[in-house]
Amino acid sequence: MPNFFQSLLLVIAGATENELARQVKYLKVENQILRSRLPKRITITPRNELRRC
Repeated sequence: MPNFFQSLLLVIAGATENELARQVKYLKVENQILRSRLPKRITITPRNELRRC
């Protein structure tokens, strides 16, 4: 019986790992798309600097 549970846990872990890999790939592509929309250079003014804190 313990072998069954071990096998089940391995299947769940593998599925979770595949899902995480899929999400990472999606986020990488999303970041590429969003970065492509930014201007080449972003300037920070003193007023912008205060807002970050």
